[in-house]
Amino acid sequence: MKGVVFLLLKYAIKDFIDNAKYNNLSLFTIDSYGIVLKEFYQFCIENGVTDVTKLNYSHVKNYLMHCKMERSNKPSTINSKLRITKTFFNYLIDIEIIEKNPTQKIKRIKEEKRIDILTDAEIKMVLKYFERIKIRENTIISHRNRLIVLTFLSTGIRRGELCNLRWRDVDFTQQTISVFGKKRSMRTIPLIEKLRKELAEWKIISRDLYGQETEFVFPNQQGKQLTIDGVSSMFKKVRKKLNIPKLNCQIFRHTFTSKAAQRGMTTDTLRAILGHESILLTQHYINLFGVDLKEQNERFNPLNDIDI
Repeated sequence: MKGVVFLLLKYAIKDFIDNAKYNNLSLFTIDSYGIVLKEFYQFCIENGVTDVTKLNYSHVKNYLMHCKMERSNKPSTINSKLRITKTFFNYLIDIEIIEKNPTQKIKRIKEEKRIDILTDAEIKMVLKYFERIKIRENTIISHRNRLIVLTFLSTGIRRGELCNLRWRDVDFTQQTISVFGKKRSMRTIPLIEKLRKELAEWKIISRDLYGQETEFVFPNQQGKQLTIDGVSSMFKKVRKKLNIPKLNCQIFRHTFTSKAAQRGMTTDTLRAILGHESILLTQHYINLFGVDLKEQNERFNPLNDIDI
């Protein structure tokens, strides 16, 4: 074997994480790597394996079985862990620590295709809840949280994209927002008039409440960047209060997609707005659809049927 013939697993993981940071991967990706590989490391230590070059198919397969049987992980979670460990071992091959990937013959688990969305009644229930809180408390957070829901519903953006949204990314003249998604790809999403007005009002309100214009559209209470955990925590509290167990950040993206498609938005327009084609630049879609992208979003946007 070329290169190092012995390497402690914990140092291999640290090197992999450092390399991810060097390559400027998103914080969400790096955090995901860290969480899964820390769990994998703990499993290996408990089973007497410390040398990364000694890991084989059985070690990884037993780890994934442990996640399924002992930790009750869902198929999608196990597949994510398989993907991350596979990426980790591929990196070790690249730097000549190992010669073969022990995950090579491990297949993904079949996942259920069912995707939850919010019903119209549930959407109204969520919005009314945030509206009541806003009227009763009239705080920075109550105003912000209501608009977060409206933005999710109207744009279908991911929680990380929402947290990264800056005022410089909002073009009120062109009625668009520029969103930076997975793999650092950028896309431009048209704003329907309802959301444009809400954002314009929020910019004025937040400037008054914070005492200055913040960098981020949806900051935390201190005016700094809101974290994805902060957004998730918000919906965790709400789903308990409203007894909607499926309520989370991702369900708004699914709801936007489903309802926009039901109302007649084309597949190409949806793909452009959601950013599923991450290898294509946003400008490609703008050139392809032109005004039609904005017109379809204005016409078929799920927020159109909701009084705000």
